[in-house]
Order: sequence, then C-alpha cells, then structure tokens
Amino acid sequence: MGATTLRSRYRRQALALKVYRPEIDGLRAISVIAVILYHAEFTIAGHTLLQGGYIGVDVFFVISGFLISQILLTEIEATGRIDFLRFYTRRARRILPALFAVIFATMPFAYYLLLPSELLDFANSIGSSLLFLQNPILTLTELPHPSVSNLLTISWLY
Repeated sequence: MGATTLRSRYRRQALALKVYRPEIDGLRAISVIAVILYHAEFTIAGHTLLQGGYIGVDVFFVISGFLISQILLTEIEATGRIDFLRFYTRRARRILPALFAVIFATMPFAYYLLLPSELLDFANSIGSSLLFLQNPILTLTELPHPSVSNLLTISWLY
C-alpha cells in the first residue's frame, strides 16, 4: 500500500475518532458530580453522601485511557507505527492552554489570600505543574492525597 493511501486512510480514521460521543460526556459529567459531592461533604440524615467520590477520578482515567488507546491503535493500523512526537505535541496543544489558564487565574487569589509560607508552597506547586511532576511530588510528600485544606495543588491531575 502506498504512503499516500496510508495517509488518506489515517486521516479518515482520525476524523472518525472526532465524532461526538455523548456517552463519554455523560460519564464525564457523572465523574465530576461525584468528585464535587465528595468534596462538598453533603450529608443526609447524618450520613455523608458519596464517601467514595474519588471514583470519579478513576472514571476519568479510564475514559482517558480508552480515548488515547483508540488514537494510538488507529495510528498503528493506518501507518504501522506510532509517532510519539506527534502524539505528545497534540497532547501539549490540548493540555497546556488549560494549565496556563488555571495557573494565571489562581495567581491573583494566591497573592492576596495566602500567607508568605503558603505563597512559597503555591509557587512550588506551579513549578511542579509546569514540569508535569505534580502527582509524583504529591505522592512523595502528602500520601494518600493532599489534605482538603491544601488548596495550593491547583493542577493535581495535570
């Protein structure tokens, strides 16, 4: 099969992946609601609603794994290989704008609301987020997860 045919086949398959999937958005919504309810600590008749709210994070990881696997398998099927540079470039174009938006949106609040020692923690959190090391650093310093009072972890899942 010629290179042109492979490229056109890959483009068709890539376009097929861009089809809107409402069921995935539904799962995302349920996941977000689960995490919000968990952090809000809603109680009914003295019982905390959704004590296992972090399952929403797990569902997000499963969705991400599914979508990434689909992308990579489509590329392998179409081209016979995975172009990791292209893959990570696409990921960066998708993730970095949101990361920068979160960082810049939280900076003024941090400056006015945090104590100097907390501001230093916030700056360290920004640095680790920009290097995509936030989760490993949190794992080493705050097992099993950051305390609810530690709002400095602005990009815990980035």
